[in-house]
Amino acid sequence: MTPKKVVTPEPVRPHRAVFEAAIEKLRRSLSEDSYTTFPDVMVSNAIRLVKKLGIEDIEEWIAESIGKGRPQTKIAVSVSALFVAMGLAAIDAREMLIERFTKVLYWQISDEMRSELGLGERVEPGGPGWDAAYQRVRRTFHAVASVMDPSPNPKNRILTKKEFKSQVQSLTPEFEAEAYRRLDLISNRIVHLSFLLLPRYVRRRWKGSGAIDATPVPLFSRGTSKRGKYVSVDPDGGWYVKKEMKIPPSWSMEATLFVCGPDDYRLESSFPRLCLGMALHRPGEAPDKNAMRVLNSMAERGLPVNYLAADRNYFPKCFPENLQIPARALGWKLVFDYNDADLGKPQVDAHGIVVLEGSMYCSAILKAELLCRATIDFRDCLISKDVYTERLRAREAYEVLVHDYQSGRETLRLTCRAAGGIRATVQCENKPNLHARPSLPIINNPPKRLPTICSAETVRVEEAFGLRWIQDLRYGTDEWHAIYSVLRQCIEGYNGIAKDGAWENLRDKSRRRVRGIAAQTLFVAVLIFAANLRKIERFLSAAKPSAADRSLVVVNKQRPARKRATEPKFRTRRAVLAGTGRRALD
Repeated sequence: MTPKKVVTPEPVRPHRAVFEAAIEKLRRSLSEDSYTTFPDVMVSNAIRLVKKLGIEDIEEWIAESIGKGRPQTKIAVSVSALFVAMGLAAIDAREMLIERFTKVLYWQISDEMRSELGLGERVEPGGPGWDAAYQRVRRTFHAVASVMDPSPNPKNRILTKKEFKSQVQSLTPEFEAEAYRRLDLISNRIVHLSFLLLPRYVRRRWKGSGAIDATPVPLFSRGTSKRGKYVSVDPDGGWYVKKEMKIPPSWSMEATLFVCGPDDYRLESSFPRLCLGMALHRPGEAPDKNAMRVLNSMAERGLPVNYLAADRNYFPKCFPENLQIPARALGWKLVFDYNDADLGKPQVDAHGIVVLEGSMYCSAILKAELLCRATIDFRDCLISKDVYTERLRAREAYEVLVHDYQSGRETLRLTCRAAGGIRATVQCENKPNLHARPSLPIINNPPKRLPTICSAETVRVEEAFGLRWIQDLRYGTDEWHAIYSVLRQCIEGYNGIAKDGAWENLRDKSRRRVRGIAAQTLFVAVLIFAANLRKIERFLSAAKPSAADRSLVVVNKQRPARKRATEPKFRTRRAVLAGTGRRALD
């Protein structure tokens, strides 16, 4: 008789129970998504804002595209519901993914709001019906993006260069221009909605000044080289390269943004610095034309215009007929900086007009070498700030006056300061004036050969001479520094805010995975809307009523920066080498 075998039960491993509990907790957190349940008030406000977006135009474009040969697909999710989901996801600092939009619409809002948007029953993420809900949202998004896509390139395909060329669509210039118009119209409407959320008396405090600049928007795809065999799966992008900033190259697009700013830094801040215009394009591609896309969009929306600041990539690098002349025609006053090689180099016109550092003078200033070299000597620490200011003030006697500017003819009508009889402000022997006051300053060493500006009352400059370099503020003055530096700080600061990893995070390409310029433009516009909303909320929370007028809002002044214990080394070293001591740094 064989002995009975005793079977001992397998001991329960404690780590396995812990592992199963962790998996169950993870599934529950993924399905419930309890930390982002949008209240009905928030959803209803989003619906109200989307109605101001002009959704009827997009629906009309989709209907027209179906009639022109586009395959007819049933759009179960409305365009309004799609934009509501995009806005709520951006405000909640979530990624711009179609899966996230599906979760917002079918899981994170109440049944009442879902019925108002025309959606079906609630669907659990990963549960029955989830894939069908995802496809419904996906079809609506691609239908919206396709009617405003100016790109003929195939996307989401690994193609050789030969295969890519055979699959590129042949689009007419009219179709491409219309697609860009639609894209700029919808994207800037989204951005403009945030500006309308400000109280009216706060909006009116902005007088129209701002800065324009471009910032990279990385793409969720790999870039290819010209010598490679294949083309990128997102051919609408390009390589963003900044060698001088030592930034590694990245396959990106570039967003040209306009950020509003104050006219005077000495005034207490009374409105938030918001982005009011945008345009998306390839990196480094036609900065002048893309800047005009933004400025024209702002003109169509009736926004005020005043001072416009930009870096040297726009002014004075671009051709004046592409940027400076059209911008001045819209009413902008240009404020910009120059390269060191362009300072102190006068340019002489055939009429005897000299363009020097953004201002126009008569040819007599050429003999005043100290006045021409004032900026160079100041930057080399050869003269003090007081001497530099005196030399800039001495230039005013040689400056010619702009009588009028005709944008249609691209001309400037100029007049000398010694002309005008009793209205003259200087005395010159080339233009004797019996009515001039004896106390007026005298122009020394006028030109012996009388140019046109000396022999005529006014001179009309028919060509675009000097329009690339001319600006509306005298370069180097305190007023120029006060406006240019503050406006440039506004645009650079906003670029950092939009790329904040805790919120919109424009620098994270994995949060925007749908490829194509149309989809990326919509994503960037919604994220800028969320960034503007965040700045408005922070502004209103830190604001206080004005003592003079209770209806006006004034922001509390920021804490002053901590003073340095010692002088910066590089400044001290430059002053010592120049032999001027510390006085040259005042």
